[in-house]
Amino acid sequence: VYVAVPLLSRRLGPRITWVIFLAFAAAVWSSLAVIGGGGAAGTAMLLAARLAGTGATTICYVASNDAFPTAARGFGVAVASCCGRVGSVLAPLIV
Repeated sequence: VYVAVPLLSRRLGPRITWVIFLAFAAAVWSSLAVIGGGGAAGTAMLLAARLAGTGATTICYVASNDAFPTAARGFGVAVASCCGRVGSVLAPLIV
């Protein structure tokens, strides 16, 4: 993933790469919901979903170059990362 993201990002652009990884994650999670998570196929699908999630998270840092001006880039990425991590902690408590 860490090799594929920069290559795809340079060739297709960060936003299209982000959409590809998110669509791949959605397809894997949807098929996992239909098929189920048992056996070797379920394990392979869970690993594929993890791969897609890692790719989507990695491309966020690449795409932040376009989202924030240079002077505020570090602060903007830090705030976005903090919100994402707080959300991942609070989501299981809320659901």
